[in-house]
Amino acid sequence: MTAATVTREQVRPRVPAWVWAFLGHELLVAACVLMTAGVPASGALHQNMAFSSHAHFLFQYDSLWFLAIAHEGYRIPGLGLRATVFFPLLPLILHVTGANAGLFIQQAALAAVFWLLYRVLGRFGMTGTARVRALWLFAVNPAAIYFSALYAETWMMLSALAGMELAASRRYPYAAAVGFLGSLTAAPAVLTGLIPLVLVIWRVVNRTRRDWAGIVAWGAGIGAGVGAYALYLGLAFGCPFLFVTEQHRWNGVLTTPWTGWLGPLLPAGRSEFLHDPGLFFLLVAVATLMLAGTVWEAFRLVRRGDDWSGALLGYAVAMTVLAFSFGTLGHLYHSTLRFLSPVFTAYMGLGSRLPTVLYWIVATVFAVVALRGGSLFAHGWFFQ
Repeated sequence: MTAATVTREQVRPRVPAWVWAFLGHELLVAACVLMTAGVPASGALHQNMAFSSHAHFLFQYDSLWFLAIAHEGYRIPGLGLRATVFFPLLPLILHVTGANAGLFIQQAALAAVFWLLYRVLGRFGMTGTARVRALWLFAVNPAAIYFSALYAETWMMLSALAGMELAASRRYPYAAAVGFLGSLTAAPAVLTGLIPLVLVIWRVVNRTRRDWAGIVAWGAGIGAGVGAYALYLGLAFGCPFLFVTEQHRWNGVLTTPWTGWLGPLLPAGRSEFLHDPGLFFLLVAVATLMLAGTVWEAFRLVRRGDDWSGALLGYAVAMTVLAFSFGTLGHLYHSTLRFLSPVFTAYMGLGSRLPTVLYWIVATVFAVVALRGGSLFAHGWFFQ
Protein backbone atom coordinates (compact mmCIF):
# COMPACT_ATOMS: atom_id res chain seq x y z
CA MET A 1 0.00 0.00 0.00
CA THR A 2 1.46 3.35 -1.03
CA ALA A 3 1.72 6.40 1.18
CA ALA A 4 -0.79 8.17 -1.05
CA THR A 5 -3.31 5.35 -0.57
CA VAL A 6 -2.87 5.47 3.21
CA THR A 7 -3.35 9.23 3.19
CA ARG A 8 -6.56 8.95 1.15
CA GLU A 9 -7.92 6.30 3.52
CA GLN A 10 -7.01 8.37 6.57
CA VAL A 11 -8.82 11.48 5.36
CA ARG A 12 -11.88 9.66 3.99
CA PRO A 13 -14.80 11.17 5.94
CA ARG A 14 -16.91 8.83 8.06
CA VAL A 15 -20.68 9.19 8.01
CA PRO A 16 -21.72 10.26 11.52
CA ALA A 17 -23.83 7.86 13.56
CA TRP A 18 -26.74 10.30 13.73
CA VAL A 19 -27.02 10.32 9.91
CA TRP A 20 -27.42 6.53 9.80
CA ALA A 21 -30.00 6.65 12.58
CA PHE A 22 -31.96 9.37 10.77
CA LEU A 23 -31.90 7.42 7.50
CA GLY A 24 -32.98 4.29 9.35
CA HIS A 25 -35.93 6.18 10.79
CA GLU A 26 -36.96 7.48 7.37
CA LEU A 27 -36.76 3.98 5.88
CA LEU A 28 -38.97 2.68 8.68
CA VAL A 29 -41.56 5.38 7.99
CA ALA A 30 -41.40 4.66 4.26
CA ALA A 31 -42.07 0.99 5.03
CA CYS A 32 -45.11 2.05 7.09
CA VAL A 33 -46.51 3.90 4.09
CA LEU A 34 -45.82 1.01 1.70
CA MET A 35 -47.21 -1.71 3.96
CA THR A 36 -50.74 -2.83 3.18
CA ALA A 37 -53.03 -2.22 6.15
CA GLY A 38 -56.31 -1.76 4.30
CA VAL A 39 -58.44 1.36 4.47
CA PRO A 40 -61.25 1.89 6.98
CA ALA A 41 -64.79 2.29 5.70
CA SER A 42 -65.64 5.88 4.80
CA GLY A 43 -68.11 6.06 7.68
CA ALA A 44 -65.47 5.03 10.19
CA LEU A 45 -62.99 7.50 8.70
CA HIS A 46 -65.50 10.33 8.95
CA GLN A 47 -66.31 9.44 12.55
CA ASN A 48 -62.69 9.16 13.70
CA MET A 49 -61.02 11.94 11.75
CA ALA A 50 -61.93 15.52 10.90
CA PHE A 51 -61.15 16.43 7.26
CA SER A 52 -60.99 12.69 6.48
CA SER A 53 -61.65 13.33 2.78
CA HIS A 54 -58.16 14.87 2.58
CA ALA A 55 -56.41 12.08 4.48
CA HIS A 56 -53.65 10.13 2.76
CA PHE A 57 -50.41 8.51 3.93
CA LEU A 58 -48.60 10.93 6.28
CA PHE A 59 -51.43 13.48 6.15
CA GLN A 60 -53.72 12.11 8.86
CA TYR A 61 -55.46 13.24 12.06
CA ASP A 62 -53.61 16.18 13.69
CA SER A 63 -51.70 16.86 10.46
CA LEU A 64 -55.01 17.72 8.80
CA TRP A 65 -55.91 20.06 11.65
CA PHE A 66 -52.60 21.89 11.25
CA LEU A 67 -53.22 22.23 7.52
CA ALA A 68 -56.79 23.43 8.09
CA ILE A 69 -55.60 26.07 10.56
CA ALA A 70 -52.93 27.15 8.07
CA HIS A 71 -55.66 27.81 5.48
CA GLU A 72 -58.67 28.84 7.58
CA GLY A 73 -57.22 30.23 10.79
CA TYR A 74 -58.64 29.18 14.14
CA ARG A 75 -62.27 29.80 13.13
CA ILE A 76 -62.89 26.70 11.04
CA PRO A 77 -66.51 26.66 9.81
CA GLY A 78 -68.70 24.20 11.67
CA LEU A 79 -66.06 23.24 14.24
CA GLY A 80 -66.28 26.06 16.74
CA LEU A 81 -63.00 26.83 18.47
CA ARG A 82 -61.76 23.26 18.86
CA ALA A 83 -58.72 24.12 16.73
CA THR A 84 -57.34 26.40 19.45
CA VAL A 85 -55.89 23.38 21.32
CA PHE A 86 -53.30 23.24 18.51
CA PHE A 87 -50.48 25.73 18.98
CA PRO A 88 -49.60 28.04 16.06
CA LEU A 89 -45.99 27.40 15.06
CA LEU A 90 -46.58 24.50 12.67
CA PRO A 91 -49.70 26.09 11.10
CA LEU A 92 -47.67 29.27 10.52
CA ILE A 93 -44.95 27.27 8.78
CA LEU A 94 -47.52 25.43 6.64
CA HIS A 95 -49.25 28.71 5.80
CA VAL A 96 -46.01 29.82 4.15
CA THR A 97 -44.81 26.54 2.66
CA GLY A 98 -47.94 24.55 1.83
CA ALA A 99 -48.40 20.85 2.58
CA ASN A 100 -45.75 19.17 0.43
CA ALA A 101 -42.93 21.62 1.09
CA GLY A 102 -43.93 21.58 4.75
CA LEU A 103 -43.52 17.81 4.85
CA PHE A 104 -40.02 18.18 3.39
CA ILE A 105 -39.15 20.83 5.99
CA GLN A 106 -40.45 18.47 8.67
CA GLN A 107 -37.82 15.91 7.59
CA ALA A 108 -35.11 18.58 7.69
CA ALA A 109 -36.20 19.52 11.22
CA LEU A 110 -36.08 15.85 12.19
CA ALA A 111 -32.54 15.52 10.81
CA ALA A 112 -31.60 18.47 13.03
CA VAL A 113 -33.18 16.65 15.99
CA PHE A 114 -30.93 13.63 15.38
CA TRP A 115 -27.85 15.85 15.08
CA LEU A 116 -28.67 17.76 18.26
CA LEU A 117 -29.59 14.62 20.17
CA TYR A 118 -26.18 13.15 19.30
CA ARG A 119 -24.50 16.29 20.67
CA VAL A 120 -26.65 16.50 23.82
CA LEU A 121 -26.08 12.83 24.62
CA GLY A 122 -22.36 13.55 24.56
CA ARG A 123 -22.78 16.51 26.90
CA PHE A 124 -24.37 14.18 29.45
CA GLY A 125 -21.49 11.73 29.37
CA MET A 126 -22.82 9.19 26.86
CA THR A 127 -20.11 7.99 24.49
CA GLY A 128 -19.34 5.08 22.21
CA THR A 129 -21.82 2.24 21.88
CA ALA A 130 -24.28 3.55 24.48
CA ARG A 131 -24.61 6.83 22.58
CA VAL A 132 -25.27 5.10 19.28
CA ARG A 133 -27.74 2.70 20.86
CA ALA A 134 -29.73 5.58 22.34
CA LEU A 135 -29.90 7.23 18.90
CA TRP A 136 -31.22 4.05 17.29
CA LEU A 137 -33.81 3.47 19.98
CA PHE A 138 -35.15 6.92 19.24
CA ALA A 139 -35.04 6.19 15.50
CA VAL A 140 -37.29 3.12 15.87
CA ASN A 141 -39.33 4.29 18.86
CA PRO A 142 -42.95 3.03 18.93
CA ALA A 143 -44.33 6.45 17.93
CA ALA A 144 -41.77 7.01 15.16
CA ILE A 145 -44.40 7.83 12.52
CA TYR A 146 -45.34 11.06 14.31
CA PHE A 147 -41.88 12.55 13.91
CA SER A 148 -42.05 12.34 10.11
CA ALA A 149 -45.73 13.27 9.76
CA LEU A 150 -46.84 16.86 10.24
CA TYR A 151 -47.05 16.63 14.02
CA ALA A 152 -45.66 18.92 16.72
CA GLU A 153 -43.44 16.32 18.43
CA THR A 154 -40.48 16.96 16.12
CA TRP A 155 -40.60 20.72 16.63
CA MET A 156 -41.08 20.41 20.38
CA MET A 157 -38.07 18.12 20.69
CA LEU A 158 -36.04 20.32 18.34
CA SER A 159 -36.63 23.38 20.50
CA ALA A 160 -35.76 21.54 23.72
CA LEU A 161 -32.51 20.12 22.35
CA ALA A 162 -31.51 23.32 20.56
CA GLY A 163 -32.21 25.38 23.67
CA MET A 164 -30.07 23.05 25.80
CA GLU A 165 -27.22 23.07 23.30
CA LEU A 166 -27.28 26.85 22.93
CA ALA A 167 -27.52 27.45 26.66
CA ALA A 168 -24.73 24.97 27.37
CA SER A 169 -22.63 26.98 24.89
CA ARG A 170 -23.66 30.17 26.77
CA ARG A 171 -25.48 31.62 23.76
CA TYR A 172 -28.45 32.63 25.84
CA PRO A 173 -30.14 35.16 23.50
CA TYR A 174 -30.40 32.43 20.86
CA ALA A 175 -31.62 29.95 23.47
CA ALA A 176 -34.33 32.44 24.47
CA ALA A 177 -35.41 32.89 20.85
CA VAL A 178 -35.53 29.13 20.32
CA GLY A 179 -37.48 28.77 23.57
CA PHE A 180 -40.01 31.36 22.40
CA LEU A 181 -40.62 29.52 19.14
CA GLY A 182 -40.57 26.13 20.83
CA SER A 183 -43.31 27.02 23.28
CA LEU A 184 -45.51 27.82 20.27
CA THR A 185 -45.38 24.18 19.13
CA ALA A 186 -47.58 22.39 21.68
CA ALA A 187 -48.77 22.82 25.25
CA PRO A 188 -46.28 20.26 26.71
CA ALA A 189 -43.41 22.33 25.30
CA VAL A 190 -43.83 24.76 28.18
CA LEU A 191 -42.34 22.05 30.43
CA THR A 192 -38.99 22.81 28.78
CA GLY A 193 -39.04 25.84 31.05
CA LEU A 194 -38.31 23.51 33.96
CA ILE A 195 -34.72 23.19 32.71
CA PRO A 196 -33.78 26.88 33.17
CA LEU A 197 -35.93 27.00 36.32
CA VAL A 198 -33.95 24.20 37.96
CA LEU A 199 -30.67 25.80 36.83
CA VAL A 200 -31.66 29.07 38.49
CA ILE A 201 -32.83 27.34 41.70
CA TRP A 202 -29.53 25.44 41.77
CA ARG A 203 -27.64 28.72 41.67
CA VAL A 204 -29.79 30.28 44.38
CA VAL A 205 -29.25 27.28 46.67
CA ASN A 206 -25.52 27.26 46.01
CA ARG A 207 -25.25 31.05 46.21
CA THR A 208 -23.68 31.55 42.83
CA ARG A 209 -24.70 34.03 40.14
CA ARG A 210 -22.86 32.30 37.29
CA ASP A 211 -24.82 32.87 34.07
CA TRP A 212 -28.04 33.39 36.01
CA ALA A 213 -29.12 36.36 33.86
CA GLY A 214 -28.77 34.37 30.64
CA ILE A 215 -30.59 31.37 32.09
CA VAL A 216 -33.44 33.62 33.27
CA ALA A 217 -33.64 35.10 29.76
CA TRP A 218 -33.90 31.59 28.30
CA GLY A 219 -36.74 30.72 30.66
CA ALA A 220 -38.44 34.04 29.99
CA GLY A 221 -38.35 33.31 26.26
CA ILE A 222 -40.15 30.01 26.82
CA GLY A 223 -42.80 31.69 28.94
CA ALA A 224 -43.18 34.53 26.44
CA GLY A 225 -44.10 32.12 23.64
CA VAL A 226 -47.02 30.64 25.58
CA GLY A 227 -47.93 34.13 26.74
CA ALA A 228 -48.00 35.41 23.16
CA TYR A 229 -50.40 32.66 22.11
CA ALA A 230 -52.60 33.30 25.16
CA LEU A 231 -52.62 37.03 24.34
CA TYR A 232 -53.68 36.30 20.77
CA LEU A 233 -56.52 34.04 21.97
CA GLY A 234 -57.65 36.68 24.44
CA LEU A 235 -57.71 39.43 21.82
CA ALA A 236 -59.25 37.29 19.08
CA PHE A 237 -61.77 35.22 21.05
CA GLY A 238 -62.01 36.79 24.50
CA CYS A 239 -60.47 33.85 26.37
CA PRO A 240 -56.67 33.52 26.67
CA PHE A 241 -56.79 29.92 27.89
CA LEU A 242 -58.85 28.32 25.14
CA PHE A 243 -56.07 25.80 24.54
CA VAL A 244 -56.93 24.45 28.01
CA THR A 245 -60.69 24.98 28.23
CA GLU A 246 -61.37 23.51 24.77
CA GLN A 247 -59.83 20.18 25.80
CA HIS A 248 -63.25 19.01 27.03
CA ARG A 249 -64.47 19.02 23.43
CA TRP A 250 -61.78 16.42 22.73
CA ASN A 251 -62.77 14.39 25.82
CA GLY A 252 -59.33 15.06 27.25
CA VAL A 253 -58.86 14.07 30.89
CA LEU A 254 -56.04 14.10 33.41
CA THR A 255 -55.69 11.13 35.73
CA THR A 256 -53.12 10.02 38.28
CA PRO A 257 -49.93 8.76 36.59
CA TRP A 258 -50.31 5.20 37.85
CA THR A 259 -53.77 5.07 36.28
CA GLY A 260 -52.24 6.05 32.97
CA TRP A 261 -49.53 3.44 33.34
CA LEU A 262 -51.62 0.48 34.52
CA GLY A 263 -54.88 1.72 32.99
CA PRO A 264 -55.92 -1.52 31.24
CA LEU A 265 -55.45 -3.48 34.46
CA LEU A 266 -57.56 -1.12 36.59
CA PRO A 267 -61.39 -0.87 36.73
CA ALA A 268 -61.35 2.40 34.72
CA GLY A 269 -59.73 0.65 31.77
CA ARG A 270 -61.30 -2.78 32.11
CA SER A 271 -63.54 -2.44 29.05
CA GLU A 272 -60.58 -1.41 26.90
CA PHE A 273 -58.59 -4.33 28.21
CA LEU A 274 -61.36 -6.83 27.53
CA HIS A 275 -61.84 -5.49 24.01
CA ASP A 276 -58.28 -6.38 22.99
CA PRO A 277 -56.18 -7.88 25.84
CA GLY A 278 -53.16 -8.62 23.63
CA LEU A 279 -52.92 -5.04 22.41
CA PHE A 280 -53.13 -3.59 25.87
CA PHE A 281 -50.58 -5.95 27.34
CA LEU A 282 -48.28 -4.83 24.53
CA LEU A 283 -48.96 -1.14 25.27
CA VAL A 284 -48.29 -1.67 28.97
CA ALA A 285 -45.07 -3.54 28.18
CA VAL A 286 -43.73 -0.87 25.79
CA ALA A 287 -44.72 2.01 28.07
CA THR A 288 -43.05 0.19 30.97
CA LEU A 289 -39.85 -0.16 28.97
CA MET A 290 -39.86 3.59 28.33
CA LEU A 291 -40.52 4.23 32.01
CA ALA A 292 -37.73 1.87 33.04
CA GLY A 293 -35.28 3.66 30.74
CA THR A 294 -36.10 7.02 32.30
CA VAL A 295 -35.85 5.61 35.85
CA TRP A 296 -32.44 4.07 35.08
CA GLU A 297 -31.22 7.31 33.58
CA ALA A 298 -32.57 9.22 36.58
CA PHE A 299 -30.21 7.26 38.87
CA ARG A 300 -27.27 8.08 36.60
CA LEU A 301 -28.18 11.78 36.50
CA VAL A 302 -28.46 11.89 40.30
CA ARG A 303 -25.01 10.31 40.63
CA ARG A 304 -23.56 12.93 38.27
CA GLY A 305 -24.73 15.52 40.77
CA ASP A 306 -24.33 18.65 38.64
CA ASP A 307 -26.79 21.42 37.78
CA TRP A 308 -27.52 20.32 34.22
CA SER A 309 -28.17 16.72 35.26
CA GLY A 310 -30.67 17.96 37.85
CA ALA A 311 -32.33 20.18 35.25
CA LEU A 312 -32.68 17.36 32.72
CA LEU A 313 -34.03 15.07 35.44
CA GLY A 314 -36.74 17.59 36.36
CA TYR A 315 -37.80 17.94 32.73
CA ALA A 316 -37.84 14.17 32.14
CA VAL A 317 -39.92 13.49 35.25
CA ALA A 318 -42.47 16.16 34.34
CA MET A 319 -42.81 14.90 30.76
CA THR A 320 -43.16 11.31 31.91
CA VAL A 321 -45.81 12.17 34.50
CA LEU A 322 -47.76 14.12 31.86
CA ALA A 323 -47.57 11.24 29.38
CA PHE A 324 -49.03 8.81 31.90
CA SER A 325 -51.59 11.30 33.24
CA PHE A 326 -53.20 12.43 29.98
CA GLY A 327 -55.85 10.42 28.21
CA THR A 328 -59.37 10.68 26.86
CA LEU A 329 -62.66 9.38 28.16
CA GLY A 330 -62.75 5.68 27.26
CA HIS A 331 -59.13 5.65 26.03
CA LEU A 332 -56.72 5.79 28.96
CA TYR A 333 -53.75 5.10 26.67
CA HIS A 334 -54.68 7.80 24.18
CA SER A 335 -51.40 9.50 23.12
CA THR A 336 -49.36 7.87 25.92
CA LEU A 337 -46.66 6.44 23.67
CA ARG A 338 -46.67 9.60 21.56
CA PHE A 339 -46.20 11.81 24.62
CA LEU A 340 -43.43 9.53 25.92
CA SER A 341 -41.54 9.47 22.62
CA PRO A 342 -39.75 12.86 22.96
CA VAL A 343 -38.53 11.98 26.49
CA PHE A 344 -35.05 11.08 25.30
CA THR A 345 -33.84 10.12 28.77
CA ALA A 346 -35.69 6.82 28.22
CA TYR A 347 -33.41 6.00 25.28
CA MET A 348 -30.39 7.08 27.31
CA GLY A 349 -31.26 4.69 30.14
CA LEU A 350 -32.08 1.76 27.88
CA GLY A 351 -29.06 2.37 25.66
CA SER A 352 -26.59 2.44 28.53
CA ARG A 353 -28.00 -0.16 30.93
CA LEU A 354 -29.21 -3.06 28.80
CA PRO A 355 -26.94 -6.01 27.95
CA THR A 356 -26.46 -6.52 24.23
CA VAL A 357 -29.03 -9.31 23.86
CA LEU A 358 -31.71 -7.43 25.78
CA TYR A 359 -30.95 -4.24 23.86
CA TRP A 360 -31.61 -6.00 20.56
CA ILE A 361 -34.83 -7.49 21.92
CA VAL A 362 -36.07 -4.07 23.03
CA ALA A 363 -35.03 -2.45 19.74
CA THR A 364 -36.87 -5.18 17.82
CA VAL A 365 -40.03 -4.72 19.91
CA PHE A 366 -39.87 -0.96 19.36
CA ALA A 367 -39.42 -1.40 15.61
CA VAL A 368 -42.26 -3.92 15.29
CA VAL A 369 -44.68 -1.66 17.19
CA ALA A 370 -43.50 1.34 15.16
CA LEU A 371 -44.04 -0.52 11.88
CA ARG A 372 -47.45 -1.89 12.77
CA GLY A 373 -48.72 1.28 14.37
CA GLY A 374 -47.22 3.47 11.67
CA SER A 375 -48.80 1.40 8.91
CA LEU A 376 -52.19 1.71 10.63
CA PHE A 377 -51.77 5.48 10.92
CA ALA A 378 -50.63 5.89 7.31
CA HIS A 379 -53.74 4.09 6.04
CA GLY A 380 -56.29 5.90 8.15
CA TRP A 381 -56.69 3.63 11.15
CA PHE A 382 -56.60 5.06 14.66
CA PHE A 383 -53.18 4.75 16.31
CA GLN A 384 -52.03 6.91 19.20
